[in-house]
Amino acid sequence: MISYSQICGYNGNIDLSKELCDFYKGASFTNDELAEKGLSRILDVAGISKTFIMRECSGINNASATTYKGVRYILYDKAFMNEIANRTNSWSNLSILAHEIGHHVNGHTLEVLLYANDVVKPVSNSISRKQELEADYYSGFIMAKLGASLEQASQAISLISSDADDSNSTHPSRSKRLRAIKNGYNAGYSETKVVTKVVTKEVPAKPKPMTFEDYFYKAVDFHQKGNKSKALEYYSQSVRLNNKFAPALHNRAILLDDYKRFNEALEDYNQAIAIMPNFPVYLFNRAITKYNIDDFEGAIEDINKGFEIDSSNLQANKIKAQSLFNIEKFEESIPLFEKLVLELPEESSFYLLGLSYGFTGNHLKASEFITKALDYNFDLKYIKSRVVSYVNSKQYIKAIEDFKLIIESDSEDYSSRLNLAKLLIQLNENNDACKELYSLKENFNNDEITNLIKNNCRLYDLKKRMDEIKMEN
Repeated sequence: MISYSQICGYNGNIDLSKELCDFYKGASFTNDELAEKGLSRILDVAGISKTFIMRECSGINNASATTYKGVRYILYDKAFMNEIANRTNSWSNLSILAHEIGHHVNGHTLEVLLYANDVVKPVSNSISRKQELEADYYSGFIMAKLGASLEQASQAISLISSDADDSNSTHPSRSKRLRAIKNGYNAGYSETKVVTKVVTKEVPAKPKPMTFEDYFYKAVDFHQKGNKSKALEYYSQSVRLNNKFAPALHNRAILLDDYKRFNEALEDYNQAIAIMPNFPVYLFNRAITKYNIDDFEGAIEDINKGFEIDSSNLQANKIKAQSLFNIEKFEESIPLFEKLVLELPEESSFYLLGLSYGFTGNHLKASEFITKALDYNFDLKYIKSRVVSYVNSKQYIKAIEDFKLIIESDSEDYSSRLNLAKLLIQLNENNDACKELYSLKENFNNDEITNLIKNNCRLYDLKKRMDEIKMEN
């Protein structure tokens, strides 16, 4: 069996919405094109930059504005939003989205992990109600700017709120919320009215300088759309303006790794980890870069540190298993690969688990798992590995079948043809063995073949000569 090293296929996360969805008990997330279009409309009329990441997060039955690891997010449950729209009007989703943006604009969102770890306490119910009303006011203001009617701007809140006593609630009563929306709507509507029109020469407004956050969120958009060069440029601008903003350093490192600029990627990961040392995703992603430069010990060290905080990451488990395999710690790699083939079944994991068993002498298990890899893909490399396990576990009939498969695919494979002949001799199938040896001799005439023929093919030669004499007569 030949040692097998596979470049890790795990891609680091450029945003952490999946983790955040898991935190909120969500199931999955995607990027919804219609939601992005609605967001663009709101940002255009508000005259603000997109300084947050928006993601669909199923299972939360809500929409939520939050901050995680220094990055702002808006999460929304698509089914929830669709249900609201179906029961009200097509403006409702925009009003809910504007409400969540209002939380970010008004600075209501604090780092979610600070709450989770009791570093800060959640705001009181009275402050929470005040913040909801401020977000409602902002929503009404934006809806007026977009051209909705007051009724259209209010219907979503009318549906999801009640007029029950709100004294012990985080959210105000319906009447208070509708009043806040109306006040915001009136402010937005009055600003859109044109009383007089004075013709003057327009002086272009001086563009507002972009902040490190502006560059970061634009870079994330480029990155997610596959424009890596632009994303790298904008991440670099973000780092230039603030070299202590770990998310920009981390995301730039992912791109640098993609471009195989591994030393630069490691520098960025090192800086990001120095700023946020207890963040496992950064450690796992640095492990990928270390893996890609064959620093398998370093990759294992990073993953072990990350596992002290989060041991459930299967992709990190995969990197560790492959790293252990590549430094020939097969006994240690086997339980990790066993976990992977159960919870994250992939062709490469089955194959490497089979090889690991083979290297530790369990050839029955080796052939079993290499066969499972072949169920995914007929790869001649897998057949060549399995035939070794078949021979060593004395599954000779299966070994002969595999040798024939190899030879059918590559008739110039000298080693497989010679080993087939040797196995046939071992099984006293000298007639078939000698046919193979004489066929080999035509193209590969060497001492080893000559000696094998001399020592094993006398009866075959005699019978062949007798057959020739019969034909002559």
